[in-house]
Amino acid sequence: MTNPNQQKLNDTSKGKLRNVLSFFVVGALLFALVQSLLTPVWNYPNSEDNLSYSYDGFFSSEKNIYDVLFIGTSHVLYGISPMEIYKNNQLVTYNLGTSGQPMDATLATLEEAFESQSPKVVVLDASSLFIDEEHELDSMWRFVMDSMPFGMAKIKYAHTYAMFFAEHEEGFDLNEYTQRFASVFLPIIEFHDRYDELNSNDIWDNPGLKEYYMAGYFLQSFHESSGVTLDEMNKNPVKNEAYAKVYDHNVEVLKEIKRLCEEHNAQLLLTKIPSIHTVKWYTGAWTLQRYQAAKKVAMECDITYFDLLYDGRMEIDVEHDFTDGGAHLNYLGAKKVSKYLGDYLFSHYELNKKTCESFDNHMEGYDTLTQLATLQLTFDRDDYESKLQQFETFELKETQKGFVVEDSATGQMVDKVTIQKDGTLKHKDGLFLLEDYWLAYAKEKQK
Repeated sequence: MTNPNQQKLNDTSKGKLRNVLSFFVVGALLFALVQSLLTPVWNYPNSEDNLSYSYDGFFSSEKNIYDVLFIGTSHVLYGISPMEIYKNNQLVTYNLGTSGQPMDATLATLEEAFESQSPKVVVLDASSLFIDEEHELDSMWRFVMDSMPFGMAKIKYAHTYAMFFAEHEEGFDLNEYTQRFASVFLPIIEFHDRYDELNSNDIWDNPGLKEYYMAGYFLQSFHESSGVTLDEMNKNPVKNEAYAKVYDHNVEVLKEIKRLCEEHNAQLLLTKIPSIHTVKWYTGAWTLQRYQAAKKVAMECDITYFDLLYDGRMEIDVEHDFTDGGAHLNYLGAKKVSKYLGDYLFSHYELNKKTCESFDNHMEGYDTLTQLATLQLTFDRDDYESKLQQFETFELKETQKGFVVEDSATGQMVDKVTIQKDGTLKHKDGLFLLEDYWLAYAKEKQK
């Protein structure tokens, strides 16, 4: 017979254990909720902050479907459209470019990518060689790191990241290393004070947000003239030489990238997305001196190098093809680069045409959004009204200084235009209107 006092003691102990367990479970859930809320999601549709958006799309893709991967800095992000290449060449590719991507981030991304994909070619933008370690920002590392799935590649990258910021001239800072490394897996350490930046995108997904039509590409419909030609960019060779320094660390990582590609039977191609400006205003301008320095490194490392500006001499319209004065390409420029580079890849590598169900499914959305971007990048009134006819639901309404265009199906304004004195069109807020339309279009398609 059970002793009543013993039974009571057992019940009391079980109750305390349940309370303790409940406390820890509730605490863990609250901690996870707060951490998830404070950690940047990097998934704004069609923006530089769409890393989770595009990286999630890549790492959740069907295995071994991509024959070419594009990777590197924002020049890649803005300058190469895999969907455009699929339309032109029927090659299945993906864009893994990110803003200011450190070479270590490139290596880590490829290490993870090779876990699920078997690309035949990896295309790296050569501007990564010139990223000055002293000017790398923490966010450039975390854009990639916070978007990578957990695995050995992320652990190795977390160590590299922590070491980079913990090593100083006065010695190694163990506390800095520990905090940086831990923050990769407990992001609340890094973002605990971000509460004043929170917005609706951090709290819930926008309906239609998962409709991703770009395969990593940042569709850009702003326009700002470069103001200089390729020859004018190269008028000051002495000054340009000062910005043509390749950093030793980047070369060492490039060799590691080459070794990694060889291990996985992928060929590495070093190239350069056009960037035309004067170094006085944009130090990353792709001058002749930078081209020569990059080509020298490629030769020393036995890596194929094909430069779109100097080897290919592709035609870029400096007046209309840039989004920010020569630094990055808008859709008009990216469309040209994608066609040119796609043709080069198809003719120089053993790549086969194939169909991709996810690309086919997203092509309608891609075409709709790029048609709108093209409209926002049209500067002649007659040409504009001709292109407007392809949108059955778009309505033009005259204003005092120009006109606006609205989409009657979604209720969204899609373009605001001022007619200038010379009769050309000037567009305002094109990219923001494009992003709003993206969400509205996706919601409409889901009905």
